[in-house]
Amino acid sequence: GLIAVREAFPILAAFNVGDTVLIFIATFDVRGAALVMTGVTAILLYFVKREDWRRLLGVLMGMGLVFYSISEMKEGVGPLQQMPLVTQLVAAGANEPLLSITVGVVLGFVLQSSTVVAAIGVGLVKAGLLDMPQTLVMAYASAVGSSLFKVVLGRAFTGSARQIVQYQNIFNFLGATIFVGLFYLEKFFQVPLVMALVRHASDQPETQVAVAFLLFKFTSAAILTVADSPIAHWLEKNLPKSAEEDLSAPQYISRLLPEEASAELELIRREQLREVSQIAEFFSTLREPAQGLPLDRRLAALGQLGGEVENALRATMALSLDEQDGLELTYLQRRQTVIMELAEVVGDLVLSIGQARARPALSAIAGQTLEGMEFLLLTVAADLESSDPEARQTLLGLCSDRGPMMENWRKSYLQQDGTQSLEDRSAVLSLTGGVEKCVWLLRQLTVMDHRGER
Repeated sequence: GLIAVREAFPILAAFNVGDTVLIFIATFDVRGAALVMTGVTAILLYFVKREDWRRLLGVLMGMGLVFYSISEMKEGVGPLQQMPLVTQLVAAGANEPLLSITVGVVLGFVLQSSTVVAAIGVGLVKAGLLDMPQTLVMAYASAVGSSLFKVVLGRAFTGSARQIVQYQNIFNFLGATIFVGLFYLEKFFQVPLVMALVRHASDQPETQVAVAFLLFKFTSAAILTVADSPIAHWLEKNLPKSAEEDLSAPQYISRLLPEEASAELELIRREQLREVSQIAEFFSTLREPAQGLPLDRRLAALGQLGGEVENALRATMALSLDEQDGLELTYLQRRQTVIMELAEVVGDLVLSIGQARARPALSAIAGQTLEGMEFLLLTVAADLESSDPEARQTLLGLCSDRGPMMENWRKSYLQQDGTQSLEDRSAVLSLTGGVEKCVWLLRQLTVMDHRGER
């Protein structure tokens, strides 16, 4: 939630250009530096506990592994030059660009990155296995392959996440279409274009590949930057923001921590109140017609929000905490655990009510349970932070132990004339057990909140 989706597009375009630095680095022998980089960051990852530093170290270690892999690949391709099949394929690719295009698409799909494919191409050129034109067309086509993978991957996302994926696909397809077209013009019509330019820039084939790939990325970035507004509007219209995003995105906390721990703790407290309100809305899925998202998607959204709250709690531990803030942090950590347990229990209870309501003998009690538990959850969500002593006592009374009452009702039902089916008995046990667990956790929340007040 730090930036809007539209504001992410220029960042993504610029990243695609900056990513080509990897190709230029691949033209040098970086094996030793890659080993040192990987080893040092791996050691630091073991000792560093701060989450933001760990993420940065993970990126650096990944880069070191990429550079090391490229170095190993460049050393390993030498023997391939002696294999007749490989030399025949290389010769065929030189005469038929479609073969290189196919190889590029496949590699892009498998490796999920046109930059990595281009880096591999640099190694193949440096080893003399491929020539510069073959490597260029393979690198261009790999962007299409990586986008094909993102098309498959994009189905797992909704809303603005799909907008990001689709923007990257547009970037890749646009650049590949333009530069493969320029390649054919230059090769078959002898028009001096990209290959002529990179040959003028350097006499080293591997550097020529790196320069061409930079031009490829820069051209796409420039066009999309100029057309930023219509593209963003089209993506927003065709891939609108999903309801789950509003539920799963934090409204108070962010990855940028306030300077004072007490301020961050207050923001976490507010976010936890949102979590409880979302749990109370689980019961709306049983209304006819059902209101809003189905239960499974609500649970998934709450799980994502809970993960962000837990990350914020861990990050706050790295701030300077006085005694009071330390106690508050401990309290909020315990409350987060209870809230996540409550979400699971209420989710199961909603399913139990739905199953019981479908049985004629239990439909009435299921409806009463739905009304009562929904009222209880909504009341707790509304009054959890209340400073009114009377409201506090009312809340504690509502969340009093329901164990004896549920046990008496359970026994009364099960000791009837014995005409109840096994399914009815199982539904009653599930229903009453869910109510007991839910009320017990709600009481823990109210009692904890009372003790956690400053």
